[in-house]
Amino acid sequence: MRKSLLITILFCGLALVIAPAALAHFLWLNPPAERLQTGQPVEVTIGWGHCFPASEECNAAKIGPVRALGPQGWPAKLAAKGGLAYELTPSQKGCHLALAAYAPGFLTKTPQGYKHQDKTGLAEARGCFHYDLRGKALLAVPGAKGWGQRAGDILELVPQANPADLKPGDELPALVLFQGQPLAGVQVQTTHAGFSDKPNQFAWQGSSDAQGLVRVPLKASGPQLIAVTYKKPYPQPEKCDELMYKYTLTFRLP
Repeated sequence: MRKSLLITILFCGLALVIAPAALAHFLWLNPPAERLQTGQPVEVTIGWGHCFPASEECNAAKIGPVRALGPQGWPAKLAAKGGLAYELTPSQKGCHLALAAYAPGFLTKTPQGYKHQDKTGLAEARGCFHYDLRGKALLAVPGAKGWGQRAGDILELVPQANPADLKPGDELPALVLFQGQPLAGVQVQTTHAGFSDKPNQFAWQGSSDAQGLVRVPLKASGPQLIAVTYKKPYPQPEKCDELMYKYTLTFRLP
């Protein structure tokens, strides 16, 4: 019992040491302002930073894969326009998803600063985490199907209602999944365009319930971001200490 408690305390302490770097940035996708129409291209861009929707400079080579799904779950046409911009051309009526990931990797804290590697060969390593950063934009259409489909990401947020049918003052129920199963007790943070121009400021924070469900209050029209972070011990502690997953769901509220 004491040994288990000591391990828990040490792990939590380590998380506090490495958390600032781990939680500093999010990856997200910016859905278009236009309503989707079959055959009409719209632009979807990738955002990176800690002050949604303002994006910071990001290495485009680290982004991928970027893909889109139609309302039936089939791949949709998504063409790269250069940099972090993409063009989606719907071939079906209904809601679509745009998805992106940041190249996963290790980050280890040392007396000389952070190094993009695991602890192997670093005698003075003070903490290590492996990061997995992904984002999903829901391009929602009022009254249409496809808003609740799953993308199959390892950590995922799945809305349980169509945001295009909601308004400020409503709640959006969302399901938090890890490896396809509901994930309970994880922190969920939300913000919207215009809420704050300061980093890491959120309009609301909560956590998923025993069924992995969270009810997100919608406070204003326009671009919305919901973010979830999940951390667990790395399976090889001699190599790294923590697995850190971050996922964002973005959409526009009428």
